[in-house]
This record gives sequence, structure tokens and C-alpha cells, in this order.
Amino acid sequence: MDPYAFGRRGRESALGRLIEGFLVALIVVNVASVVLETIPFLALRYRPFFSFVEQFSLGIFTAEYLARLWSCVEDPRVAGRGAVRGRLLFALQPLMIVDFLAFAPSIMGFFLGIDLRVLRIFRLFRLLKLARYSQALQALLGVLFSERSALFASGILLIATHA
Repeated sequence: MDPYAFGRRGRESALGRLIEGFLVALIVVNVASVVLETIPFLALRYRPFFSFVEQFSLGIFTAEYLARLWSCVEDPRVAGRGAVRGRLLFALQPLMIVDFLAFAPSIMGFFLGIDLRVLRIFRLFRLLKLARYSQALQALLGVLFSERSALFASGILLIATHA
């Protein structure tokens, strides 16, 4: 059983394929929205649309993450570690971290009411969510994970020079 997906049976079912297709389309629309929102004319003219896409995506990605986290104990490899510990270890796997980073900064900004513009770059992590559905992107994600220390240090420098 693949703990990152809706299960092999879910992927083979029509509903599983429909959900997977919907999520891929939502990721593409969301990333396109993020990119188009950087054009001042479009940002002013279509602000309500971009806001709707962001809020809708935020809700769907959060629900997907929580559903994966809740149901991961159905996998015997996760369940064998206990419900809490298994879920914690599952949440710390690379694709789950990418999923979390794709929505967490937006939720923090929404609920805390603080301007987290510097964290908007994490919205592009939504593009990495496509790795769940592509072997080539999974390989890229593996490389990014293996070089995480260097990338983290570069990100800190980038944030420091922006401030």
C-alpha cells in the first residue's frame, strides 16, 4: 500500500483517478494564479479571482493533508508504530513536509493576521505537490531532500538579504 496516495485500490478506482486529476488540475491552476498575480495590472483587475483561488486551494490542500495524516494508520507499516507515533513519523516524510509547507504559511498569515509576504515563496511548493503523481518529479524531490542543508542555508541568506 502506498501511504502517500489514496491507496492502490483508490488509485485504480474511478473515484481515485478523478480525485487525483482534480488535485493535479488544482495545483496547476494555483501555481498559474500565483505567477499571474505578480503582474500588477492583473493583480488589480483580478484580485477577487486570485483571492478565491487561494482560499479554495488552501481549504482543499489542508483537507487533503489532514485526510492523509488521519488515514495513514491504515497502512500496516505506519500502524505498527502506534497511532500517534506513526502519524508523527508519517508527517515527517519528505512529501508530507512539502504538502505542509504548501499551505502552512498561508494559514499562519490568515489566522495571525500578519503580513508574511516573504513566506509567499512557499506557495510555489504547491508545484512540488505534483511529485506525488510523477516519477521524474519524485526523483527531483529526492535530490532536493538530499541537498536540504545547502538549500536551507541559501534560503536563510536570501531571507536575510531581503530584510
